[in-house]
Amino acid sequence: MRAAIHLAEHMSEVPVQLFVAGWKRRGVPQLQALFPAIQNILLACRAVGLGASLTTLHMRFADEIDPRLGLSSDTPSCAMLPIGWPVGRYGRPPRRSVDEVLYFNRVG
Repeated sequence: MRAAIHLAEHMSEVPVQLFVAGWKRRGVPQLQALFPAIQNILLACRAVGLGASLTTLHMRFADEIDPRLGLSSDTPSCAMLPIGWPVGRYGRPPRRSVDEVLYFNRVG
């Protein structure tokens, strides 16, 4: 939660804000195909030591933001990825051994 608050307070300082936009078919946004691509961007950032986060905060103001980005009403934005250098502790996330979390014929 602290990281999310920090990001919200410092959004204007983020070096890169990547907006992801999709398309509409029959008037309905077709955004589901974009999320695997977004996940790949997040993983690529992590691999090179950058911090990145998937946010949809801008959607509240999409009617104002999308035209500023040059997006038409047929190509709505669906996500914003702030990308930059992480603050604080950043490294390999803790992972438990498979033996601790895999069960056969029983629950925990």
